[in-house]
Amino acid sequence: MLYRLAIVLGIVVSALALNPSVAASQARVAAVPAPTVTPLPTTATSHPWLAQAPLADGYVEEEHEFSGIAGLYAYAAGGPPQWDITLQDQQPYATRMIVRRPSDPQKFNGTVVVEWLNVTAGFDQDIEWTQAAQYFLRSGYAFAGVSAQAAGVAALKKWDPGRYGSLNIVDDGQSYDIFTQASAALRQPNSPVLGGLEVKQVIGTGVSQSAWRLVPYINAFQPMAHVYDGFFVHSRGRGVPPIQGVGIISDSQADPIASSVDVPVLLFQTEGDLLTLATRSRVRRTPTRCGPGSCLARRTSVERLRSMLPSQLACAPATPAAPLRPATRCV
Repeated sequence: MLYRLAIVLGIVVSALALNPSVAASQARVAAVPAPTVTPLPTTATSHPWLAQAPLADGYVEEEHEFSGIAGLYAYAAGGPPQWDITLQDQQPYATRMIVRRPSDPQKFNGTVVVEWLNVTAGFDQDIEWTQAAQYFLRSGYAFAGVSAQAAGVAALKKWDPGRYGSLNIVDDGQSYDIFTQASAALRQPNSPVLGGLEVKQVIGTGVSQSAWRLVPYINAFQPMAHVYDGFFVHSRGRGVPPIQGVGIISDSQADPIASSVDVPVLLFQTEGDLLTLATRSRVRRTPTRCGPGSCLARRTSVERLRSMLPSQLACAPATPAAPLRPATRCV
């Protein structure tokens, strides 16, 4: 898994270098309101949730509270595939980000990976960091994990009221502006959040539920904010979550990344994702032949699995004896 993530992250960064919108993104970030940022120090009696320190390779770990005003939005024309949104309300918020970065500016490669922390378990999890930390550390990336949703903040307040008692997210509809303002804070010149590191590009990422939420962010919010230079969408389903509230994530229809998005977006699905999707949709199982490291599925299963994926990830038809390898067979 680490090897695969290293390859795909390398592809995203390479695409950014060739993408003319990166410079435009740098210029537009000034139009996004930067949140108020306050350090949350680590002490003998208080430390961050998800703390990993001490880190190898000269990395430091720091946590910051950030706060501001985040909007609540509605779709202007009934929702996807029409991605136009309208602002309905604005509410204050306060949340946190955990940052892991090189202490030596000379070892920073210029790229910040911002992970939308996953809250499916009812609390924050930094799944992307967990799977790719060694690659990040040896390659000079900075990393920021953002608590963008109400469930994560509620769990933080319960876990350490003294450290996190002032955090507050009214509605998950605020998560999109929160994710925008997190990037704006990181991109401020000489940002204290990154110890003054010079940022060249920012990649947004999320896994599973967080990847689902990245889809409306990329299609509806990125065209307005332009604070991310690319996205790595890891293990998403085919649908999207509601734009307000927690609700139930629906995968009843495919919602691909809009063709109008002007930054690189890499959708990454694993073989395990296909098996999970099959189980969720109660696809009739057909006989399979499994061996070490791969599973051979009959054509009927493959075709049903294809129908569950976003159209951009549809796999080429496979013969009954062909390995089901989405990472290499999908276009």
